[in-house]
Amino acid sequence: MPREKTAPPLAGTAETGSLGIRHVKRLWSRTLAKRISHVQETIPPEDWVKDNTLVCGLRLGLRETTKYLYDEQPSFEQFENWILKMSGGVIDKTRTDRLNAALSGELREGPPPEQHDLVFTSDEIVFWEENGYIVLHDAIPPEGCRDAVDAICQFLQMDLNAPDTCYGGPQGHSIWIPLLHHPAIEANRQSPRIHKAFA
Repeated sequence: MPREKTAPPLAGTAETGSLGIRHVKRLWSRTLAKRISHVQETIPPEDWVKDNTLVCGLRLGLRETTKYLYDEQPSFEQFENWILKMSGGVIDKTRTDRLNAALSGELREGPPPEQHDLVFTSDEIVFWEENGYIVLHDAIPPEGCRDAVDAICQFLQMDLNAPDTCYGGPQGHSIWIPLLHHPAIEANRQSPRIHKAFA
């Protein structure tokens, strides 16, 4: 009979491992403890913010990270190795330093964008402030959009001209498309216009 796994002790957010990145060990230990104990605890709001900061900063998907932790129940070393593998084998020091600064609360906002860097009109900013959302027009070039659509259609095994193929692929009716690391999606994510919008 297989031995029951025991949950690791909850790590502090400042603890690091071989990657030298804060909060990785806390995310790992908290998720495994929840998985092993089957306790449906609410994630503290500050942890939720740090989880998202960490995962986005590592260019991972929250869903793929949680799935890996739940399905594999890896050791901490295995989790760090998985992160490294998903990052193409290297995480540059600049990204590590910026991520650690963001996770520790030391990252400060940069100077406001120059007038020529603005991508939203003053009317669009007013709309954002009143409604809580904004649309970034022409966020990526048309060919970037086409490449993303092609990648999604190929993954879902669907033909846009044949509606009956839309829900027959591996995702069924799910809206989650695990193509975070696909070259077409990554190229769009690097759009200067999108980065300026977030700035």
